[in-house]
Amino acid sequence: MHEDPQPLALPASLTTLQGKCIVNSISLKEGEEKFKEQARIVQRHGAALVVMAFDEEGQAAGYADKVSLMSVRFAQTTRLTARKANLRVLMHVNDSAGGT
Repeated sequence: MHEDPQPLALPASLTTLQGKCIVNSISLKEGEEKFKEQARIVQRHGAALVVMAFDEEGQAAGYADKVSLMSVRFAQTTRLTARKANLRVLMHVNDSAGGT
């Protein structure tokens, strides 16, 4: 499991960790280009990826917002990797309060 927000730590840990790694997590908090860059690194190393329900404006609040945001993120991630090796994507809506 990789859980370090530092950009340089991602490729370093993916080259040293053994077995199938899970990167927890990336989101669009830092913009779409950063999201794509991180997803490509994860894919290149054959790791799985947790995608959070955040965008540049923050966390999706209501049910409809979460479904909409995660649908777009899933499409972006699968489109990004469509012509390459499989990328395992886990969608995480971050609903720890159990509400929406």
